[in-house]
Amino acid sequence: MNSRISTLRVLATIVLVCALGAGSASAAVVISSGGAGDGKWSTPGNWQGGEPPQNDDAVVLMDGGIVPTNVDIADLDLNYVQFSNVIQNLTLIGNDLKVNTLRNRHTNNFVNNNIIMKSSAAWDVNSPFRLTVNGSIGATGDAISLAANNSGTLVLAGTNTWAGGLKANQCTVVMYSDASLGRVPPTNVPAFIDNGAGMVFQSTGGFNRVVIHPNRGLRITGLKTITAGANVKLIMNQRIIENAGGRAINFVNSVGGVYEFGGSNTFTGAVGNNTASWLVRMKHPWALGQGTNENVALMTQGTYDLMGNSLPTRRIRGINGGGWPGVGCIMNSIPGTTSVISNGFFNSNNNGGWFGRGDFVMFGTLDFNSTGTTQPLKNGPGRLVLKNQVCLTNRVNVVNGTLVWDYSDAIQDKLPDGQTLRLEG
Repeated sequence: MNSRISTLRVLATIVLVCALGAGSASAAVVISSGGAGDGKWSTPGNWQGGEPPQNDDAVVLMDGGIVPTNVDIADLDLNYVQFSNVIQNLTLIGNDLKVNTLRNRHTNNFVNNNIIMKSSAAWDVNSPFRLTVNGSIGATGDAISLAANNSGTLVLAGTNTWAGGLKANQCTVVMYSDASLGRVPPTNVPAFIDNGAGMVFQSTGGFNRVVIHPNRGLRITGLKTITAGANVKLIMNQRIIENAGGRAINFVNSVGGVYEFGGSNTFTGAVGNNTASWLVRMKHPWALGQGTNENVALMTQGTYDLMGNSLPTRRIRGINGGGWPGVGCIMNSIPGTTSVISNGFFNSNNNGGWFGRGDFVMFGTLDFNSTGTTQPLKNGPGRLVLKNQVCLTNRVNVVNGTLVWDYSDAIQDKLPDGQTLRLEG
């Protein structure tokens, strides 16, 4: 008995033969058996019922025998290809595949074929699993985007040619270059990347400088997470916007990664990170977005380099513990420039504000918690000018550089009674 799952397939074939004088098989779900043992899609013995996949079919790769992974049938136009829940670490090879959907829900697998997407819902990957596509991804039309569903990881390792942008709202997308994002639009598309999913940029070995083309605008539709892996410098000069107020960006697990933002960005949510080492370089005063709350999070080992730019509205917030040496650093690497921080520095845990090399003028208060352990620190050549009140609860530390308490605009405490100024340089 033929196990191809098809409603009235035989009847449909007879009707077509009578009407058109030619046979045409209707679509079916084709399930692998691996019985032939040669791993080829064209071999009847590798499929339940003995019929290889045909156009419009759906293919399910199951455990058993030698799973057919060599797509040796040319020009297949399928509904979907699904890796079953019981197989993993398979690698598809061979000819191009045209599909509506690739499903990889409960295992880790690889696709070395070129994939041609017929719809924007072409990827279905569950967490914590990943599907790695080493081939090129294209599409049947320029409006088709890459939209990955569920919360797994999709790795884009090839040079891709689709044109509709990245619209993944749930999964994490791993990339190695700008070419991972498909064809560059001829003019700026404000929401070419339009999602709240995670973007991870990695290196295949050695230093990897990834420059995202400025025509690929980024719109945040949820909490946007961006990861620059070790030995990766990620440069994004395009504008970053949001679909609603308060959309945020987090720098996640970026051990040794470098970010460089150069756009006049208008998102208003928090800028945050986890406890990992990274460097964020600002090439524009609005590179970290706009907003007036305590919304530029600075955590352990992270560093913001203002690069001679100012922070017009953003307020820096240190939110990690571990004492003042554990907090991240604010620096200005451009000689001859002064970065003006207009809205102060708030510290909510047991650490202080660490100002590294470069010149700064800070308006607003240095406002710390009341645990008695917070300590502001100037460590690096250059001047730190404090224009307003310092609401600290411990001593002030100057390891290197110059600290200026400027009373010309406001007669406010810079060193509370009973506290000390510690000079270590």
